[in-house]
Amino acid sequence: MSKLISIIVPVYNAGKYLLPLIESILGQTYQNIELILVDDGSSDGSGIICDEFAKKDERVKVIHTKNSGQSSARNTGLEIATGDLIAFADHDDLLHPQMYEIMVHAMLENDMLVCICDFANVQQDQFDDVTFNQEDAETTVLTCEEWLNGFFEPTWRTPIWNKLYRKEVVNNIRFGNLHLGEDNLFSYQVFKESRNAVFVHKTLYFQRMHGDNFEYTGIKYFTDLLLAKEMILNDVKNVFPYIYDSFRILFLDECVRIFNVYVSTDIKLYNNQKEQVIKMIQKNSKSLWFSSMPIGRKLRFFKLKYKTPNLINEPISM
Repeated sequence: MSKLISIIVPVYNAGKYLLPLIESILGQTYQNIELILVDDGSSDGSGIICDEFAKKDERVKVIHTKNSGQSSARNTGLEIATGDLIAFADHDDLLHPQMYEIMVHAMLENDMLVCICDFANVQQDQFDDVTFNQEDAETTVLTCEEWLNGFFEPTWRTPIWNKLYRKEVVNNIRFGNLHLGEDNLFSYQVFKESRNAVFVHKTLYFQRMHGDNFEYTGIKYFTDLLLAKEMILNDVKNVFPYIYDSFRILFLDECVRIFNVYVSTDIKLYNNQKEQVIKMIQKNSKSLWFSSMPIGRKLRFFKLKYKTPNLINEPISM
């Protein structure tokens, strides 16, 4: 018998976006699934939509909770998941109809604990025009070290919703209490456990980009994203010390990029976040002189170590 996939979807005021997502999951060519919809205290009728699907399809399970955030909703789903495999999706996105069929095949054929696929960011006004490529996909094996080396690339494979996990690899892993970056930390913990994954070179997940999306509204939580990456950096130092130096340089560059976002947006509004970022830079630039970073960039961080955060109101050179 084919393995059961538990697909966990946190739902919060999903509005018109929820219906296409649920239909794209229930319409998968891989039918042995349980869809766990965690209604996170929605007030717009999303919970009713979830209940209606549960009445029509026995594969759908619905849990209603008070609003506690996306991480809590995902953890709730993990607690009740009964599948051999675990997957996640966001309530406003869309799946290729063969997504799980392709990923299960790749995972079993390569005897892997984790499978990853390509994804696309699609603007709201283009979402109705999404087409699904039917061509066969190539696969490669990705090591944890290779994944970490590309960790700070904007289009890298850090999200959780473009992955399929064997249940045993996520049994003891849960999402932390962060507004942003919790998926980065979860993915790192999974990769540290599995050490490798099979990668499907095919776009199977489509992320809807719109005004309510965290890509646009989450700027005040960018420090949470950095905090998650700092936790990963600290763990890399112990578990993968041979890539710590290069990973730290990329982390510091990320700090500079986010600091500059705050400065260019509204200095006064984001003063607290700006100070948090500078403190992270100061804390993590110790002994940087002996790293492989170019001398000019070393001098930049050396100077920042002695700056008072609230006096820095100009962008930091990259």
